[in-house]
Amino acid sequence: RALAAAREVIERFVEEGPTAREVEDARRYLLGSQARAWETAEEAAALLVEARRFGLGGDEAARIAAVTPEDVRRAARRHLDSRALTVAAAGPIDARGRPLRGGK
Repeated sequence: RALAAAREVIERFVEEGPTAREVEDARRYLLGSQARAWETAEEAAALLVEARRFGLGGDEAARIAAVTPEDVRRAARRHLDSRALTVAAAGPIDARGRPLRGGK
């Protein structure tokens, strides 16, 4: 049931995308966490190394601020496929992802 529910959530998200409020909340969170990440010299140095390593140009805040619900929906359609989920479980499961009773 959990796997079917997860698939339904992914399918609905791919089809409908996020609401404007969800994108705004995510934007606020990301921009706020980005600002807090520069609080110490060590954190700032680590971020500069990471930016250099991944070819980031320092305009991430502007890029985050510009993301729209349609951008997220497009990315979801491109990268999410509810038929291609990988299931991780603690304990034994059968081929359908159901927990086995008593380890059998």
